[in-house]
Amino acid sequence: MGPIGNSDEFNSALPPLNYLDPELYASQGGGTTSAGIELEGEFICVVCTGVVLNPTECKTCSSLYCKACLSKEDLPCPKRCGGQEYGKVNRMIMNAMNKLPFRCQFSPKCDRIVNYDQYEMHYKECPHGKPIPCENSHC
Repeated sequence: MGPIGNSDEFNSALPPLNYLDPELYASQGGGTTSAGIELEGEFICVVCTGVVLNPTECKTCSSLYCKACLSKEDLPCPKRCGGQEYGKVNRMIMNAMNKLPFRCQFSPKCDRIVNYDQYEMHYKECPHGKPIPCENSHC
């Protein structure tokens, strides 16, 4: 068999983005970006300790969590506020998050810095995240 030529086959081997390491935050000195934005603790999920992915907000205390971390619908808020209802994140919070820059998951092979709102798309399309086809004809 020859090398795999279909990019969809490469992408199928790539696991879904389930965790964004806060260490990948690309701050520019002093923990803030050039726009004065810093990675606030509010953007960190207390369940997985990563940057919130597909964020959902507790309607009682406004804490953010990864949607995947709250697997059960009636799960009580991990911050113990008593809330059990979650919803869409406030537009202003999402706008601030979307401007946060992160280094690529495949750093140092990939030196791209990508804003939060483009991160998942870059993760899926980054050429450094695709498996290299084996050149051994007996594979």
